[in-house]
Amino acid sequence: DFSHYLFTPRDMTRWVLGLLRYMLPEGDSSLLPLLQVWLYEACRLFRDKLADDEDLVKFDGIVLTCLQSDWNTDLSEMLHSNTFFVTAGVAVPTAGAPLPPNGRLLGPM
Repeated sequence: DFSHYLFTPRDMTRWVLGLLRYMLPEGDSSLLPLLQVWLYEACRLFRDKLADDEDLVKFDGIVLTCLQSDWNTDLSEMLHSNTFFVTAGVAVPTAGAPLPPNGRLLGPM
């Protein structure tokens, strides 16, 4: 039994609030950077908890189908790439400046 597969509204809230931590390229009006961090957060919050290959394949199919049907975007390469978003991927804020309300910003590495 996989009791850790129980997902709650709290997980959905973490997913949405997590999106506020990403440094998106300024002046880029395309949806691709936002969809990339949407997928990355979903994988870290939900996919990383999955225990067997069958569940991983099912999760991958669900998110990739959603991205393809709703956004006409194929991010299947990113799903299995070594792309990570880390605090080191963002410019350092001014020394002594307060941190953003949702924590340090994240950028791609």
